[in-house]
Amino acid sequence: MATIKDVAHLAGVSVATVSHVLTGKVFVSRPLAERVRRAVEELDYQPNLQARNLRRKVTGLLGLIVPDNGNPFFSQLAKGVEDTAYRAGYVCILSNSTYDAARELAYVDALVAHRADGIILIPVSGGLSLERLARRGTAVVLADRKASSAAVDSVRVDNWKGGYLAGEHLVSLGHKRIACISHPEEQELGHLHERTSGFLQAIADADLKATVYRGGLGYQAGEEVAAAILDGAQRPSAIFAYDDVTAIGVMRAARERRLSVPDDLSVVGFDDIPAAAMLEPPLTTVAQDAYRLGETACELLLRRLRHEGPPERQEVLLEPELVVRESTAAPRGVPAEFPRGGVN
Repeated sequence: MATIKDVAHLAGVSVATVSHVLTGKVFVSRPLAERVRRAVEELDYQPNLQARNLRRKVTGLLGLIVPDNGNPFFSQLAKGVEDTAYRAGYVCILSNSTYDAARELAYVDALVAHRADGIILIPVSGGLSLERLARRGTAVVLADRKASSAAVDSVRVDNWKGGYLAGEHLVSLGHKRIACISHPEEQELGHLHERTSGFLQAIADADLKATVYRGGLGYQAGEEVAAAILDGAQRPSAIFAYDDVTAIGVMRAARERRLSVPDDLSVVGFDDIPAAAMLEPPLTTVAQDAYRLGETACELLLRRLRHEGPPERQEVLLEPELVVRESTAAPRGVPAEFPRGGVN
């Protein structure tokens, strides 16, 4: 591989001049700069970033740990992180914990061992990963989760408000037999608890009650819990699912039972993944901008690494938005003054 000395020799300039041209930090006359660039191209010279970063005591690496990169929501969030990191000159390493606390901690250890400058984390292990990162002095930002530590920046959507919007929508359509699919009890997922809590409050504010069912994670788990609900003696006229992936499973279970969505069953999800608008019928959902979440999380981390901004913890709370599509409508027999579902 060509070295910076080789470039300097071919261009007939000093090593310092080559460095000035490549970094752009010191002015070099146009003729000299052109000679250096021609030599770089002819030799196919690649700067030794590892050596430069070691001198600067940085690696140029950022870590991102998500629970499930097969979920389109986390894929969009990861893209927001990666695009922002790339524009800032960083490489982003993506790891998938699969909702496994031990695996998450193993990835935390690996990223620290590889001297990642900072980590964006969507934790599933409570505070264990944060405690370990704090002990090692690694910069960290939480995405899509509420931070319990006063030293950690975070960005998330207002999940409680999003759940309330979903409940309020179903009540406004005239639904009274309402079910809610919440997250599995064994998972410490506070953001999903907030969604359920907000939803139930909206139902309670209308002097109604909703039946809460615990489901697993993913399409199949959503379909399985929906099958149990729909095969029960008291079939609801509406179901709120804690995320769009689960809601898609609900719609599949309804279709297998020859139930019409929304005439027999209204379905509301949460996230507004890209597929939500392309379903048949398109899914009513609470939208959160996953790309913006990732982008904002990375910006917070970069500001910490550059020692910019205030020293106190930064908590960014984004607003959810109810997107009304065709998977929700007034239940059969409800007077016409209740609005039908439509594009909002």
